[in-house]
Amino acid sequence: MYSYFPIFIATYSALLRNYVHSGISSAMAATTDVNQTHIAMKLWLVIADFMCKLTKGGETLVATVWNELWAAYEGFLDVLETEAQAGLYPVRH
Repeated sequence: MYSYFPIFIATYSALLRNYVHSGISSAMAATTDVNQTHIAMKLWLVIADFMCKLTKGGETLVATVWNELWAAYEGFLDVLETEAQAGLYPVRH
């Protein structure tokens, strides 16, 4: 499964990079993508942790996976925060 990580990270990064370049067109779509991103991050970190236990000196594997996932996710969060502060997403009571 871990051998698919490079393919996943390319797709994952492209999806989140799209938000950085184009902004967030829909709060609903962004909410769905945030939820799916969290699930994907957890899954890959669990896989990396499992692989780490099988490999001598594998502790760096978790850090490597985290760094790859976080870089793209951070850009998405920055866009979300910027647009929310600009008032693009009204809060409903």
